[in-house]
Amino acid sequence: MSFIMFLAAMSLIELRISGAAVRSFVTFTPNWENVFQGDSVTISCNVRSNVQFSTYSFYWYKNNEMMSINEQKFIITSAEENDSGDYQCWTGTGNPSYPARLYVHSKGSAFRPVVTFTPNWRKIFINETVVMRCDVESTAQGTQRYYWYKNMEMINKEQKLDLTIIIATKEDTGDYQCSYGTGSLSYPIRLNVNPYAPVILQAPPYIYEGDPFTLRCHSWSLYKYEIVTFFLTDNKYTQAEKHVLYIPNANTAMTGIYQCTKRLDKSLSSYRTEKDETFILIQELFSDPEIRHNGSSVGGDLTLTCVTRLNPVKATLGLQFAFYRNLWMLQDFSVSDTYRVPSAQLEDSGNYTCDVRTYGCSVRKTSNMLSIQIEELFSYPEIKMDLDTIHEGDDMTLTCGTTLTPLRDTTELEFAFYRDGRNVQEFSVSDTYRVPSAQLEDSGNYTCDVRTSTDSVRKRSNVLYIQIHIKHVVYFPLLELFSYPEIKMDLDTIYEGDNMTLTCDTTRAPLRDTTELEFAFYRDGRNVQEFSVSDTYRVPSAQLEDSGNYTCVVRTITGRHESQQAAIKDIAPLMREV
Repeated sequence: MSFIMFLAAMSLIELRISGAAVRSFVTFTPNWENVFQGDSVTISCNVRSNVQFSTYSFYWYKNNEMMSINEQKFIITSAEENDSGDYQCWTGTGNPSYPARLYVHSKGSAFRPVVTFTPNWRKIFINETVVMRCDVESTAQGTQRYYWYKNMEMINKEQKLDLTIIIATKEDTGDYQCSYGTGSLSYPIRLNVNPYAPVILQAPPYIYEGDPFTLRCHSWSLYKYEIVTFFLTDNKYTQAEKHVLYIPNANTAMTGIYQCTKRLDKSLSSYRTEKDETFILIQELFSDPEIRHNGSSVGGDLTLTCVTRLNPVKATLGLQFAFYRNLWMLQDFSVSDTYRVPSAQLEDSGNYTCDVRTYGCSVRKTSNMLSIQIEELFSYPEIKMDLDTIHEGDDMTLTCGTTLTPLRDTTELEFAFYRDGRNVQEFSVSDTYRVPSAQLEDSGNYTCDVRTSTDSVRKRSNVLYIQIHIKHVVYFPLLELFSYPEIKMDLDTIYEGDNMTLTCDTTRAPLRDTTELEFAFYRDGRNVQEFSVSDTYRVPSAQLEDSGNYTCVVRTITGRHESQQAAIKDIAPLMREV
């Protein structure tokens, strides 16, 4: 069913918001009319009103034929030439959108000629004059021939730089293109010739962000006018007694439906108000930038790229790029769209953005924010010793411990060891340092370094103080094998003829209570009983000459552990005369 037939079958209700009729308009993302084959394009139906999108129904048409799409937007994932055409949407209320023309081109030369109009209006009245020019690079101008096309068909056999329409007619409406020599066709530019309306709103064929542009509320010369008013949806611009509106700097937010009203005076007593409206697309010079990175860990190369797409019509436009981390500039504006950190470190982590601008700085855009965390390639090393205490002559082993990140666990590391800042073992794949027989001079503050084989990352351990101790000869006290002996007599007083018995009393150590001992007895230093296992000395019938100072000595059988002699005790005269 055609668009016109569908509208005729519907009962149209004009919805008015804030006193103005609601009219949808179509936009493209990226925000330009010319795309290449294979490009992705999002086509959206926009409505400027206070009503939520969810309350609308959406109907889509291409070249006046209904499409089987009922969403607010849809995506052409890979554009083909047959996707070219006029797209319109309708919300079921108000008026349908104006056609938005999408041109899909095969990828040819980056340079294409550009068609310009003089005067620079895309809509004119019949009988007016317009001059079209095929602009090419200055280096390409010469004796080459120019070719002109209307709606993809060749016209104008004269093959000149300019194509002039002296007296425009309705039939001159169409898409115009040119080519130069054997080069590529220019992008199309549309001319609309209006034969009937008393007032037309004129705008340039193409308007790009950053451009100054002029709108003209144009009427037939036979009318005089007094008041001209311009509208952009809810924005109102009024310029009394003038028919133009000058806007010094276009931006994409100005895309929308413009309207102008004009009071026309036929005579002193007769006037009427006429209006016209048109959809104006403010095209992007380049898309919003996106910052991307290759991912990095400590020591790896970090590469950031500021990605943007140029409007195909502006393919030769020069851009400049700048990069920031945490809002601090890292790389000033230049033609390079990349920023490189040859050996990223932890301190390179942060929030990154990039800016893109034109050479004249008329347009500048900031990317999304990209948070980058530089991953630690390996942990800070910790130096350890295998023993708690080291003495002279001990074997000492130090270990430099670290852990690789799981994603880079095959990275080869090298280790070096230092004492008091001086290298004691050069970098190698061994994470240990050994001292076979430590000496006092091996004492000191030890550290170790870990690095990658390329030395792109190097880390130092904590400080470990090691004291080599003197190895003392330790004398353990000998346990007493038996106690010092004590000599005892069985009687307090001895008389001549009494039996006298002396005992050499000692106590063995508990763990050596089976040790065999020998005993000897002395009187006044003279032996009276040789060593034997008997600990007693008997005098059967004591005589006066048996009086004296008695001692005893105890020893082991081997004689190796002879005890000290007991203190000599004065024994009272053991006998009395009878």
